[in-house]
Amino acid sequence: MSASSKQKLKYAWRALQLNPALQADQVVRQRLIGLGLVEESTLSGGTNEQRLQIRQQLDQLRDKFWVTDTEYLLELLDGLNVTPYPELKVGVARMRKLCRVKPLLEKLSMRKRKDVNFINTFKRIFLLPPREAGKVKERYLRKLATNPAIEMVQKTVLTIQEKYPQLYDVESDWFGQILLIKSRRVEVEPDEAETAVHFADDGFEIPVYLIIVLGVFAARVAVMVFRSWR
Repeated sequence: MSASSKQKLKYAWRALQLNPALQADQVVRQRLIGLGLVEESTLSGGTNEQRLQIRQQLDQLRDKFWVTDTEYLLELLDGLNVTPYPELKVGVARMRKLCRVKPLLEKLSMRKRKDVNFINTFKRIFLLPPREAGKVKERYLRKLATNPAIEMVQKTVLTIQEKYPQLYDVESDWFGQILLIKSRRVEVEPDEAETAVHFADDGFEIPVYLIIVLGVFAARVAVMVFRSWR
């Protein structure tokens, strides 16, 4: 199939009307038609609607992932025709991979020693589309250095690496970054703790220096009272 001058001109005119940043899929389709590689009839009618429908179906499977039988999930994924849509094809491939390691994450969630926030974040990242998952991972990494649970989180990652290598492989880059982070929590030295703040029984904060001043004042008053009695 070869492209006629009319087809090329038609492609050029249509392409100039499109915004590549927002309508890249349409630009590609028009290019295929303009080069004569496919008939316009094979690409027209319902393509965008089908993409949207499949994306919605994939989102529904994500929502029900944890409460749906794995084998049934795989059957539903097999029923999605994502061949014409590369971005959805990637999403389905990842979902199939997650189905294989789903039991491992469930076992990890049952462990007694774990940081619940880390597990929930991992579960969330597990199913998010790549761009959204990247944002969540970056936010988590930024906060981890000052997180009191950083040691527990890193021990959990090491456990995943040792006992559940298939699960570790799902987010190996993210896990690797977690292991490299060093705590930036400010530790209070014992002598500083003794001279910093005293908490009264009612929870009111009394600075230690104020306690000392009040003590000295009370001592002076006592001396004055004692002298007046003499």
